Amino acid sequence: MNKLIFDGNIGADAEQKTVDTNNGPYSFWTVPIAMNKRRKKDAPDEKAEWIDCALHGKKFENLAPHLTKGKKMFVCGDVELRRYTAKDGTNGARLQCAVDTIDFAESKSTQDQNAAQAPAQNTHNAAKSNGYAPTDNNASFDDDIPF
Repeated sequence: MNKLIFDGNIGADAEQKTVDTNNGPYSFWTVPIAMNKRRKKDAPDEKAEWIDCALHGKKFENLAPHLTKGKKMFVCGDVELRRYTAKDGTNGARLQCAVDTIDFAESKSTQDQNAAQAPAQNTHNAAKSNGYAPTDNNASFDDDIPF
């Protein structure tokens, strides 16, 4: 298999699909993701390359409702070219990715909007609120590591 690592925007909400197998019905999620690529450096026109992403397994069941149109994602998975014959008889091909990992990403404009709306915080307070630093400034860490 070939690994593909890319980022792009979701083109439609995640859709659950079910297929019949020898072991009974099998469900998975599909999400089309568009990768924008510029043809030339500094060229204003972009071309979208669509990749059909398939999310298999229980780890994606809770994530699927959050995979909605327009969200930016980072994706890693196995890729293959699927050939098909369209209803009009023409042959075509699409890239399909069996997703291993998928992460949410924010666009630059979203980051700028969030930064403008958020109150100024120092990194120590931000770490405390996220649970990554002790809440007591005099707290000591236990040096006994069990491994």
